[in-house]
Amino acid sequence: MSLRAVGRGVAAGLVVACLLALALAVTADRVPLEASVLGAALWVARVMVSTGAGWFAGRASDAGAAIHGTLAGLALAVVGSLVAAETGLPMGPLGWALAAGALFGTAGGFLAAIG
Repeated sequence: MSLRAVGRGVAAGLVVACLLALALAVTADRVPLEASVLGAALWVARVMVSTGAGWFAGRASDAGAAIHGTLAGLALAVVGSLVAAETGLPMGPLGWALAAGALFGTAGGFLAAIG
């Protein structure tokens, strides 16, 4: 297992998360969003970030792309949950967030392995 590959996946996921947060902030500034729409948009962003992080971690690894993707997705799920707790964003229960991070990180790792 390569911690460097996981770190690259997490770093790439954070970049994607920042870009999605910027896009969501600009959209929310121009169009008023209800809490339910904001919650759904944040879950879609979480899926995109976890999958992207898993893909980048899988591409950076020599072997075991799925496990590297899983670890990157889990790490970002923890970071995202901490940010959501501090800012009051509606992200749902922690267990679902960790499960989604692991599942979509693994999917990203598989995509990197086959592509």
